[in-house]
Amino acid sequence: MTIRAGIASVLAVSMVACSSVRPVLKPAEFLSSHSVQRVWVTNNQNETYILTHPRLDGSNVVGMLQNSGEEMSIPLNNAQLVEAKQHDKKKTMIAAITLSAVGVGVIVLAVSAAAAADPEPMCPIDGC
Repeated sequence: MTIRAGIASVLAVSMVACSSVRPVLKPAEFLSSHSVQRVWVTNNQNETYILTHPRLDGSNVVGMLQNSGEEMSIPLNNAQLVEAKQHDKKKTMIAAITLSAVGVGVIVLAVSAAAAADPEPMCPIDGC
């Protein structure tokens, strides 16, 4: 694996690991200030709709109904729950610790392999 591929893999994993779908506490403010790819909206009848490219239009969440291509508008006052993928500090911390541990492990293995390849002790210029 090349260094670029390794870095790309680490970045891809860290992006996924650092977010999770969580309830949105203030949907109107959230949709006004964040650009998300999709939201999960559960209405008062416990029906959940996944809307892609959601936006706020007045007091409605408007987006494309996933897998249908149909535009849907749901009034926020009829939504008992709105969820979206958001930054997750706990997952970010776990990912950082894990990646650091893996990095240290790679360095230890590289140093061990280098030492095993050259078993002769280092001697001063005068000899041992």
